[in-house]
Amino acid sequence: MKIEPDYFLDDMTGIELEAVLEAYSDEYKNGWEQVRIITASFGGEMKLPWDNETPKIKLTKEEEEKTKEEEKRKKEHLISLINNKK
Repeated sequence: MKIEPDYFLDDMTGIELEAVLEAYSDEYKNGWEQVRIITASFGGEMKLPWDNETPKIKLTKEEEEKTKEEEKRKKEHLISLINNKK
């Protein structure tokens, strides 16, 4: 994944950064999961740091409601954009 430095430093939003970091984390974990599969094929067992990982973020009820409202607003906006193009 390549991101231009100017875009990263000046224009990238928090949501975009979060998505990039999550994708990097997933890619990193997938690599280690492949190593685990290879190890298991030779009869070994391999523990990884995220085996007993719990979700990192726990939203409050207020945050959940705000997130749902924001998602609903974005969905309605996208639908209106689609309908206006027809």
